[in-house]
Amino acid sequence: MCLSTVTKTFYVLIVGLTFILTIIGLVTPNWRVFHSVNSTSDDGHIGLKKGCHFPPHGVSTTETQCQAWWQDRPKWERDVWALILAALVIEACALIWALSSYIICCCNKRFCHLLPIWSLVFCALLAAAVGLFAGNKAKDAGMITDDPQYKGTLKLGYSYFIEVVALLLGIASIIIGAMTSLLSDICC
Repeated sequence: MCLSTVTKTFYVLIVGLTFILTIIGLVTPNWRVFHSVNSTSDDGHIGLKKGCHFPPHGVSTTETQCQAWWQDRPKWERDVWALILAALVIEACALIWALSSYIICCCNKRFCHLLPIWSLVFCALLAAAVGLFAGNKAKDAGMITDDPQYKGTLKLGYSYFIEVVALLLGIASIIIGAMTSLLSDICC
């Protein structure tokens, strides 16, 4: 058995897991979490596309605050959403490409050479999304918690960290894809 087939199998598994984690991170509601100074639990959270619960704020309800947030949310947050969607498309292409190389055996070498490039592209998109979100999430704290009485902090939620794990797996897929490409030249 050729070693490139073994590493290609690991590549497919890692990219598949990255794809699943990217979807989970995108649709879960905890990208931002509100923590009150005097509380040990979360006061509220906001997702990228769905999921919204604001800290108590005067007479307005969470539903009213959420509607206002979705209408006026910053452009950079829409850019994060678009970057993650683009990464998902590239991850799907990488999976299809790698799985196709099992079917089209005669061109295995040519198929394997593009695996690290697919991974590099989706990792760049995920890194841009994660970096853009981390760099800007605190800028909108006033817009989110416009209650002057609210004494709390805005922290990164678990959805963000799921995307970070997806990015780390993507980096591993670059290495495994490069190994697969190298081994396809040597032994197959």
